[in-house]
Amino acid sequence: LDPGGKFRLAQGLEQGGEYERATILYRELYAREPENIVYFDGLQRMLVQTKRYDDAIALVGERLAARPGDLSLHTTLAGIYQRAGREEDARQEWARTIAIAPANPNHYRIVASSMIEHRLLDRAAEVYRNGRSACADPFLFTMELAQLLTVMMDYEGASTELVAWLRKNPSQVGFIQGRFAAFT
Repeated sequence: LDPGGKFRLAQGLEQGGEYERATILYRELYAREPENIVYFDGLQRMLVQTKRYDDAIALVGERLAARPGDLSLHTTLAGIYQRAGREEDARQEWARTIAIAPANPNHYRIVASSMIEHRLLDRAAEVYRNGRSACADPFLFTMELAQLLTVMMDYEGASTELVAWLRKNPSQVGFIQGRFAAFT
């Protein structure tokens, strides 16, 4: 099979739940073309799906060594650690992601999003709050935090965030009323 055909077959096997067979094909494709991000992602997904966490960690770690500033790789690695039950390693990797540029709000957003993906809502809220302090902007992440607190059913906290936003942006009263209506 040509690489395109092999890739389509790997995708079909993955969609059909035949993860072991898909892993073999993704591994062959990745070995042939290690720079191909699509093959890398496929192999990484299958290793995680088949609970071969050590292999997935090694794969991501190898790519990360060549691209130390790649935020996506850092959060992927943290997520694999989290799934593998290595929570302290996950926490350290998320911290390393932020440490790449601690004054960059996007790093906090990316880490919080990764934590939310792994249902670590309290920790994601903490990341938003820490980002606010680190970036010296008391209104940073207000809407993200309000939404997260609403999901966590912390309506008082969400209300505090929304009122703070409204004080800063009084022209957005209709938008904020809509947010309040969503949880009242």
